[in-house]
Amino acid sequence: MKAAHAFFALLALPLLVHAQSPSLRLQAAAGWAENLSRSVIPADQKASALYEVAVATGWSRQLSGSVQAGAGLEAGALVVDRHSLNNRTTFGPRVSAQHKFGLGPFAPVLQAEAGVTQRFAHAPGDRGTTTEGSLTLAKRLNPAWRVSVTTDWSGHAARSPAFDVHHRRLHGAVTWDITDRWQAAAGGGRLDGVFAANASWPVWGAALGGALGPAVQEYYNSIPWRITDLYGPGWVTYPVSGHADFWWLELAPALGTRSTLALRYEQADAVNRVGIKYRQERWTVGLLLRL
Repeated sequence: MKAAHAFFALLALPLLVHAQSPSLRLQAAAGWAENLSRSVIPADQKASALYEVAVATGWSRQLSGSVQAGAGLEAGALVVDRHSLNNRTTFGPRVSAQHKFGLGPFAPVLQAEAGVTQRFAHAPGDRGTTTEGSLTLAKRLNPAWRVSVTTDWSGHAARSPAFDVHHRRLHGAVTWDITDRWQAAAGGGRLDGVFAANASWPVWGAALGGALGPAVQEYYNSIPWRITDLYGPGWVTYPVSGHADFWWLELAPALGTRSTLALRYEQADAVNRVGIKYRQERWTVGLLLRL
């Protein structure tokens, strides 16, 4: 973890020389999540209110007429109502590079980002380091419409193997500037990798004992798991490999020249390698301030 932070610091240091004045971005969001626990049995599927805050500061430097580089620091906090063991804070550096293919507002832009974040989770086993990377190609089609496609990767190295997860995604988005003030967007894609799921002890015991079928029994007895109490006494957290198809819709009116309100709906349908399905939904109201 220390080595990763040191590497990003050394990478960012030359970018800060002759960089522009730092920018500051503040975000706050409140939302509601269905099946936050990513559980199979309906009786286990826990819904909860979520509250998030994030602050980011960054510097950018024009390296040439078409290339810009940036570096910054980000910090955030997540509070989960009624399930406080899921609460966490994060902090870490991020670097980026951007290349514009041509001149004018309709030229395509390729952006690469990478970051490393330290997670200070309430659940001891979830504490650890998250590394991320992404590559995005974006283009404005006309004054009102923009499109983008992103491939990204994320991995979390936790204290407990039950929380060790990683994934790669391919997703796209379409943005419509309805007016100077109103903006709408939609997007979706697929995630492949390892993600954490949760179950109450009776359900987990039944799965291990074969009540959900021999394929589930064999697979669940082969993966690491841990009693974490995240959603109640005796609840188990375990990582499974699989994929998830997801999509989202967003409406974002501008409140001023530096503030935006975002209304967002997201849905994800995940399937693990033995066919167990998990559906999650989330509604969010967020506020973005750029200073």
